[in-house]
Amino acid sequence: MPSAKGLVPEQHPHFIGIYWGVASNAFCGEIVETADASLFVGPVFDDFNSVGDTLLLRKNKAIIVEPERVLIPNGPIFGCVLMKDFLEALSKKLEHNTTAYENHNWIHVPEPEALPKSDSKEGLKVNVLLKHVQKMLLGDMVVNAETGDSWFLCQKLGLSQGYR
Repeated sequence: MPSAKGLVPEQHPHFIGIYWGVASNAFCGEIVETADASLFVGPVFDDFNSVGDTLLLRKNKAIIVEPERVLIPNGPIFGCVLMKDFLEALSKKLEHNTTAYENHNWIHVPEPEALPKSDSKEGLKVNVLLKHVQKMLLGDMVVNAETGDSWFLCQKLGLSQGYR
């Protein structure tokens, strides 16, 4: 989800994008919303993160892990369970499954890397501004975007290893 951008390196071989409902990266939303089940670790389901509560995910098939509790769909809520402990125990029980990743690769067409060149006499365009911001970023920087257009646009920045 958008608030977690930078927590998982975008160079990770299985990174498929940011899930943000209709504003998700290409085909990331389709993969999340058609999954048999979802595991959300530390999600924020407020109006901004849920694009005005328009997420199409099925919460009745979503296990939600919060810092100190785990919510099971149509089932119990387990309190006093630390996120770290739950994830560690879960990792020992899961079987490797690459189906969602393979489906994403099957339908995803990568965006072209190059942005259009701008004429020095034309007005500043968002894509040109983002290109310059992208070039300025260093691995030890933190990008902080205000809610609104800047947050949507900063989701398009490619974060190299070490960016947050």
